[in-house]
Amino acid sequence: MKKLKIEIDEMDVDHQNQWTANDLADMLTHQNNSQLNQNGRLTFLYSAVDHTLVKVPSSLSASDKSSWIETQNFNPFQCKYTESPRTLYNRDDDVGSIRTSDPIPSECGIYYFEMCVLNDGEDGAISIGLTSKGTNLNHQPGWDRHTWGYHGDDGNFFKEDGGYGKKYGPVYGKDDVVGCGLNLISRSCFFTKNGKFWVPFWRFWVPSKKFQNCKI
Repeated sequence: MKKLKIEIDEMDVDHQNQWTANDLADMLTHQNNSQLNQNGRLTFLYSAVDHTLVKVPSSLSASDKSSWIETQNFNPFQCKYTESPRTLYNRDDDVGSIRTSDPIPSECGIYYFEMCVLNDGEDGAISIGLTSKGTNLNHQPGWDRHTWGYHGDDGNFFKEDGGYGKKYGPVYGKDDVVGCGLNLISRSCFFTKNGKFWVPFWRFWVPSKKFQNCKI
């Protein structure tokens, strides 16, 4: 795994939760434990979770996905978008999303994941975010209720909004590593690009405590 250094201004603090630069850097201390296998790494990261009873996301789902998404048998973390017939479908329904094999347990406290963009396609319309179970997987995260997403083509953050979103960070695309962090205690989230942390924190309130990663 490539080691990334998160660049955060020491003055960047979420005053409600008192998250500091050091707190966020501590989230990536597992990168110094390269000798750990996947299960050992998850146990190290989420020590508050009883891994004998609760699963944390460990792969992409082979079934909870759009029909435009193909999973890779040789790599449980990699997926591929297959072009939809645009002559038959509305442009907005050309989106393909995929969720993880398991929801994020509330016991995690703070959950963080990353994706590496191997190909951003013709329009650069790629995004990363969070969705609740049952949301439309032919839409980007952030377009529908109970979904939130950071979009690569315009750098905007979408919060249950099918419009234009709000300016958040830089655009991203091929070869970029984009991360998403979720605080299940305060119900807030943040995003990173190539190890750089972006403020502000976005807060939301939903009935369910179960979230799943969503990658497009």
